Amino acid sequence: MTESLDRPVPHHLENVTLQPGQTFDCPLLFCHQGNGSVTLSILVVFRESEDASTFYASRAQRVTWVESLLTLNTSILPSISSEFPYAITLEVQNAGARSDVKVTQIGVVSPLWNLAPEGPLYVP
Repeated sequence: MTESLDRPVPHHLENVTLQPGQTFDCPLLFCHQGNGSVTLSILVVFRESEDASTFYASRAQRVTWVESLLTLNTSILPSISSEFPYAITLEVQNAGARSDVKVTQIGVVSPLWNLAPEGPLYVP
């Protein structure tokens, strides 16, 4: 979720045509800081074809409870490698789940950085 007052940019789905009774899944990711009740409001706007002038809308609102699952800590240090000038350490801690949490993938988003793991994940 963003606290920005900027106008939200709609996400357009390309080449999704639904026949009567057909469904499709559209995963949504959001981030919420803190624990507690969160109200999700979703608005879907659609039309029957690209050249149709009539738009239709459907909305849904769901209340869910959010709890912290993981605590993340990072550190960045100069690297001894000339190929990778910095070493980033990411510590992931199960912060409140009542069962095991399996981390299967870690990725980065940066226009300048690439991710190259030094080895397998270390679990003490």
